[in-house]
Amino acid sequence: MTYANLEQLSNVLKLTPQMINRHVKDHGMPRISRGEYDLVKCVHWYIDYLNERIKEASRGTESEAQGRQRLIIATADLRELELSVACAELIEIDVAVELWQKIAVTFRTKMMLIPTKLAPQIINCKDPNEAQLILETEIQEALLDLSQTKIDTSTLRRRERFGRFRPKNGRTSSKAKRKRVGG
Repeated sequence: MTYANLEQLSNVLKLTPQMINRHVKDHGMPRISRGEYDLVKCVHWYIDYLNERIKEASRGTESEAQGRQRLIIATADLRELELSVACAELIEIDVAVELWQKIAVTFRTKMMLIPTKLAPQIINCKDPNEAQLILETEIQEALLDLSQTKIDTSTLRRRERFGRFRPKNGRTSSKAKRKRVGG
């Protein structure tokens, strides 16, 4: 058995004394006592440690290549989505929500007009079937009218294109200073 102190071991392994102490503390490098090491065991441990690091690095190369491939695929998917938005095949969620809100408001307005319009006609009906027929006819007309209603989406598309450059809260980043101008 060959014993070595910290300085001798650091010269053999070409490591600083601090690195050797770190290997002892963090990675389990064998040590006899403070500042005293079994040279053969430490050299064998260090060779095994380096071999393990090489194996980890080679496994990392494969996963790194897979990571690059995933990044390339994700980038291509993102470009396709951006192209679909630019060609107006897709719209952003905020734009879709606003569009559906406009449709819901139009639908609600049309449906709320039905009782006002039909109340005088239905009150004079003596037969429930006649009242039902009047209601069904008016509802079908309102639904047909709704299906033929065109909602202006040009403002939505314009905002969609240029919305990325505007803050979401509608405010600008700089504040105006209120100072009097002139005398």
